[in-house]
Amino acid sequence: MDKRLENIAMYATRVAGHRISFSTQREEPERENRYDLQEGEEREEYGQEFRLRDSQSGEELNLDGVVIIDSSRTKNIVSTQINGQSATIKEWINNGDYILTLTIAAITEGDEFPEDRLKEIVKMCDKNRTLEVENKYLNEILGITRIVVTSNRTAPETWKSNQKVVVECMSDESYIIEEELLK
Repeated sequence: MDKRLENIAMYATRVAGHRISFSTQREEPERENRYDLQEGEEREEYGQEFRLRDSQSGEELNLDGVVIIDSSRTKNIVSTQINGQSATIKEWINNGDYILTLTIAAITEGDEFPEDRLKEIVKMCDKNRTLEVENKYLNEILGITRIVVTSNRTAPETWKSNQKVVVECMSDESYIIEEELLK
């Protein structure tokens, strides 16, 4: 191994909105290198703007800067067992829905409990229909513009003015089912 690389420690820090910064640090602090944009350079933030909208009622919930997004996706595959074989035949059906976990911070100024903000978030989560979502990361990277809330949970935090709401969602796509008529 190269002697210069023996003393390098690499670490990652997760920041709101899926932004990860890496740095390498040698024993000499003056030789630190940063793999991030330099101070003063502009960058696009993919996790900062976040809005949910109920298209039926027109109600909108602005969650700018207070949402951490975690996403996963599985593929729908049918595995068929073959007699006498130690493997299966896999048939790809389609890509599954995205499963999203949104961690939302309900914050108020001072020491007040964020009761009104929590009520707004829970009210939007209780809607029994698809919600439109505006977020650059979800819209442009993952292609998600609509979500369905499957569950939400809260637990009282030790700080009265900062409460956390975890919302589980699935992506939703609008589609038209066409029926071919026989003549």
